Amino acid sequence: MQRIDIIRRVAEQDGLIVANLGFPARELFSVHDRPGNFYMLGSMGLASSIGLGLALRQPEAVYVIEGDGALLMNLGTLVTIAREAPPNLCLIVIDNRVYGSTGNQPTARERAQIWQPWPALPAVHMWLRQQMSSSCRMRSRGFLPG
Repeated sequence: MQRIDIIRRVAEQDGLIVANLGFPARELFSVHDRPGNFYMLGSMGLASSIGLGLALRQPEAVYVIEGDGALLMNLGTLVTIAREAPPNLCLIVIDNRVYGSTGNQPTARERAQIWQPWPALPAVHMWLRQQMSSSCRMRSRGFLPG
């Protein structure tokens, strides 16, 4: 499954969508532009923070599309997400091991197993090596394979 396929499936969901800057935001716009989408510009690494704030302040589902490189820039947000654990937040991390929107420079993810501590976080769902590890309660609605 490619990033665009994930974005298409997220775009089908009811709720708010926060897309990381660069390719995820442009692809979400091209797939399904709507008032409930927030397209990040100039704030790499903060999609998860913005999504958390939205999830804490209103009841609607919030889907955050984040790249591994961007999330690496703001790992502290994962601790706050774990502490607050908003049930309406779904953080989808697309792990391609590069900063894709800035020229495919390798991230630290290439050598580090940074996701190992995080699978216990109920609100964080990772796209890891061609498989989504969890479904943000969307598997039954056909959001994810398997």
